[in-house]
Amino acid sequence: MGRFLTIAFLFFVLTKTSYSQCNTTITDPGGNGNYANNTTFNATYCAPAGQYLTINFTMFNTESFFDQLTITNGSTVLGPYSGTTLPPQIITSQGGCVTFNFTSDGSITYAGWTASVSCSSTPPPPPPTPGCGSAQPFCTSTGVTFPASINSTAPVGPNYGCLFSQPNPAWYFLNIATPGNININLSNSANVDIDFAAWGPFSSQAAMCAAIFSGTLNPLSCSFSSSATETVVLPSTQVG
Repeated sequence: MGRFLTIAFLFFVLTKTSYSQCNTTITDPGGNGNYANNTTFNATYCAPAGQYLTINFTMFNTESFFDQLTITNGSTVLGPYSGTTLPPQIITSQGGCVTFNFTSDGSITYAGWTASVSCSSTPPPPPPTPGCGSAQPFCTSTGVTFPASINSTAPVGPNYGCLFSQPNPAWYFLNIATPGNININLSNSANVDIDFAAWGPFSSQAAMCAAIFSGTLNPLSCSFSSSATETVVLPSTQVG
């Protein structure tokens, strides 16, 4: 839904640059309260020489699509993130820096975000990657209920095609027994938005994950509508 506003603009910039941030908490410019309208906030957090910086988000709540956080980790740009889904864990290279850029529009503010920062001389193990490696099979012609996840976001790496954001993902794979066109009808029991991306074909689950996480594979089918129902269309499938 578009928004048409006639307003007077008052722009202000909050700029904060920090270095050698270890064992601390960082927040949006609103701190313990809501962030302001028309805010541009930039902050850089750097690990000490020879150490790795790890950032874990503990709270995230911004106006979806309009108030966004973009994160630059070295040469990698992550985001933009908005809404209520926590961004993924961020780990820098040794002595590396992470830059946060947060912008808000001229109306509606929320609590913003909070993240913990820690440093270590050895790289911390990454969190478990939800999804592809633990994807579950499904096979039905009569309909079945499959759970989504909550308070999570899809991992960085794949090409998600038309999906502007990827909150609360659930990953499944389908083995084809009869070739031809396949339509999969999806509906959300809570009558809230559901979206999807579908890739293929693959020779195995391992090949599936490797291809998807290469970041170069476009989805065969995807949808980012606001509807609680979707139809996945898989044309000309082959056995396997």
